[in-house]
Amino acid sequence: MKKNEDNQLTRCGCLMNSKELDQVSEMITRNVGSVDRMARAIGGGGLAIVELTGNLGDIEQYFHYFAIATSIWLVATATSGKCPAYSLMKVSTCSAGPIEEE
Repeated sequence: MKKNEDNQLTRCGCLMNSKELDQVSEMITRNVGSVDRMARAIGGGGLAIVELTGNLGDIEQYFHYFAIATSIWLVATATSGKCPAYSLMKVSTCSAGPIEEE
């Protein structure tokens, strides 16, 4: 990060003031801990398997798209370690706090 004459921080050629840069940095840091990630992966994968094999019974016709969307969300957040909902609520389940990657 470099500061220019207007006291703005630059990263990748973008001009941002420090408040904007902090907001962006907060949004891209990991906020899902290892236990939470494991639970999301198992829950999302299990839900997808149950839905795709047709084991939900009569409720399946109403629950189909919601179940698929939920399982994709859970697996995606488990894989990336970043949850946008947690970022909005300023929650982190990481044991040592957010991990910043550079």
